[in-house]
Amino acid sequence: MMRKILLSFAMLACVASSKIQAQEKLPDFGKIDMADMLLKDCPFDKSANAMNLIRTENVVFTVDGYTGAPKITTEYRLRIKIFDESGFKNASVSIPYVGNSRISKVTDIEGVMFTLDDQGNIVTQKLDKDQIFKEKAKGKTAHNEVRFTFPNLKKGAVIEYRYTKINKTGFHIAPWFFQELLPSRFTKCSITYPSGIGDMKYHFVASLPIEKDSSENTYNKSFYNEGKRAFTMRNVPAFKPEPLMTCLQDNLQRVEFAMMNKGFFSSDDNFRWSMYNIELLHSASFGLQFTQAIPGSEAFIDSVKALKDTGEIINRVYQYVKREISWNGEQTFFSGDLAECIKDKSGSSAEMNILLLNLLRKANINCFPVLISTRDNGKIDRSFPTLSQFNAVDILTVNRDTVFVLDCTQKNLSYKTTPANVLNCEALIVDKDVHKWVMISDRRALMNTELYINAQMDSTGVMHGMGRIIYTGIAKAEEIKDEEKEKKKDSKELLDSDTPEDLKIDSSTTEHENDDSDTLLHRINFHATLSNTDNLYFLNPFMFSLFKKNPFKDSIRYSDIDFGCNQSYVTRILVLVPENFSVEDLPKSIAIRTEDSSILFKREFLTANNQVLIRHSFNFNRALFSSDEYAGLKTFFDKVYALINEQIVLKKKED
Repeated sequence: MMRKILLSFAMLACVASSKIQAQEKLPDFGKIDMADMLLKDCPFDKSANAMNLIRTENVVFTVDGYTGAPKITTEYRLRIKIFDESGFKNASVSIPYVGNSRISKVTDIEGVMFTLDDQGNIVTQKLDKDQIFKEKAKGKTAHNEVRFTFPNLKKGAVIEYRYTKINKTGFHIAPWFFQELLPSRFTKCSITYPSGIGDMKYHFVASLPIEKDSSENTYNKSFYNEGKRAFTMRNVPAFKPEPLMTCLQDNLQRVEFAMMNKGFFSSDDNFRWSMYNIELLHSASFGLQFTQAIPGSEAFIDSVKALKDTGEIINRVYQYVKREISWNGEQTFFSGDLAECIKDKSGSSAEMNILLLNLLRKANINCFPVLISTRDNGKIDRSFPTLSQFNAVDILTVNRDTVFVLDCTQKNLSYKTTPANVLNCEALIVDKDVHKWVMISDRRALMNTELYINAQMDSTGVMHGMGRIIYTGIAKAEEIKDEEKEKKKDSKELLDSDTPEDLKIDSSTTEHENDDSDTLLHRINFHATLSNTDNLYFLNPFMFSLFKKNPFKDSIRYSDIDFGCNQSYVTRILVLVPENFSVEDLPKSIAIRTEDSSILFKREFLTANNQVLIRHSFNFNRALFSSDEYAGLKTFFDKVYALINEQIVLKKKED
């Protein structure tokens, strides 16, 4: 009898899903009107090289009546009009999913392209199955990809594709972004959920009009009651990214969801967060992993417990996890079995960090898991309690009154440096005794770059020299975060890609690339031919500068500014000038600061005994600025970049 009820419930869910779509009569998949084929540009966003004609998702959330296991089935559909060749990139599609088919999979992929022939007739070309590629990563929970590209693309084409993604582990529905980098004529999200066990709460972060639709199917107040929600937005302009803005998701028009259990209903947000705390501590994918036995780690734990310095214990365990486990690319806070992670030597961010917590506690180090929404995932809204806002778990520990935030996916970062992807983010400590919100901040200059150059000019105006570039903290991690990029990196790229053509790197070496220190050192040997007009030669003081392009050129700013972290850049250049040259013109020493002195630029020029000394410093003592502060920030950077064109003028003496 129970099986028949479950089958009936599943059939009703499918019917309900179809009804939601039917409420808005959209063109059938694979069918198109001539009006869309003849469309020359986006009516409400004329600069767009492509636009979404239709962009929808239909989510069906179910819970197994026997096991209580959740399943989220999402049908995606996207129809895109290509206006010109710069929009061709939208015809290359990548769909990520978790590798284990028992957890997540992508099915029912279909694609079609519409073009006009020479006679103006619509030609329909279907995507062949052999044009769909599945790229599998290592590890059962690694992120895989389905990829396909529409062939024979041309201007004016319309591409359309749809697919179904199934997630068998999540209770959390991802936000629906009405807005993206393409304008959308019609974008809609529909959700069907089991209202018999909970309710779907939603929260808008949007200024454009939203059409809402909801309904309820009840079956004598049973477990199988269904709720339905649908949200539509029309004529949504493309989002225009701005330099150094906060997370893209924070700035997009969207709706966020929270599936809440009946027992969570309360007007008190703190109560709901506390319920999540209890739920996580008793979860097999979270709290129950904290004390799990880790095969093969016993001897290692005994060895670190013998150490007397807490910092050394933390470092040893941190390096052990990073050495033994390779990150599979999955960013999550739900962990699989840690023993399996050790066996495979591969794991998600949650598995690596919960393993770190597990081993640190066995080494008698006081530490806590903290739920985080990384910078790329967007800010937390504490007034809308849902775990779906988080995408990571990091580990918080203390040594001598100093708090450290550890993330084992940060391969090139020491435990002493706060990871850039969680700086200035709110985090939730999950613990039976210490359960509270904390702000992850760090006033230190975590990104430090120092450049020291010693050079000598010859009598013909060619400068030869050597230099040291020292990257410390996050600067080191940013410089070498991708191993494949490092292997391909040419020595000339050690400096900015905009390095003048007359500056040539002759050789370079790298030190401390693979150790656990916070410092990376590049040594370079170079030569440069100074530009000249007759007997006047020009030495560019910013020849080695990392700041060659002003990021703030627009007169108006809509998004907040995020420099990531406090930063420090120091440049010292000493040039020995030959006897047949004299210093004809030396720019003035100057200091420029923002109104609140949070950013300071300083340059100094000194000359004596045929030597020219150039010193620059650029210090950022604040990382976040609101869009309201943009005018003052732009004025500051305009003044700084106006100095870049100022040259040291050297005069060659007559023979």
